[in-house]
Amino acid sequence: RRGWDAHPFIIDDLLPAIFLIIYLALARLDLMYFIIVFFTPLSVQLIDFYPSSNIDFWIPTEPLLFGVMLVFYYKVIRERSLDNRIIRHPVTVAILFNLFWLLITSATSTMPLVSFKFLLARIWFVAIYYLLAIHVFRRITSIRVFILCYSLSMLGVVVYTITRHVQFGIFDKQVAHIVMSPLFRDHTSYG
Repeated sequence: RRGWDAHPFIIDDLLPAIFLIIYLALARLDLMYFIIVFFTPLSVQLIDFYPSSNIDFWIPTEPLLFGVMLVFYYKVIRERSLDNRIIRHPVTVAILFNLFWLLITSATSTMPLVSFKFLLARIWFVAIYYLLAIHVFRRITSIRVFILCYSLSMLGVVVYTITRHVQFGIFDKQVAHIVMSPLFRDHTSYG
């Protein structure tokens, strides 16, 4: 058995968590922002669990980013809550120009599916880590919450990694490629 069929219990077990996340995304986008920040260092690649998969993304952050992006844009359109000062800001203009350029180059790409996936990922990063972040960080206490969320989960990653290094008895580059799996598989992120 391959794919999701190999683990049918996982979907059923995750349903309560999925419904809770949907509720939080609709009711408290700011809280969802901090949940995403918390899970960022703890994310793993889907391909680690399903090596024969044709698609790959980081779980749970990329599905959360995509869902929160949809809710965020829905709320912005419905409530017309995006401040014009943000839209006209030079940083926003530069970001929008970059997204427009990515759209053009994706349409003319030799690998359009890959290019449009990259564009979509860039759009959800802009939506969450720029536009939603502007809204969240209007409260100065949110900065402390952000740092706490990221630091706690990163502390877990640090403890895990150091423990794995100790098990191998060595702290060198070759062992680092082994101990960082499944977290921070990319050696650049690990560094």
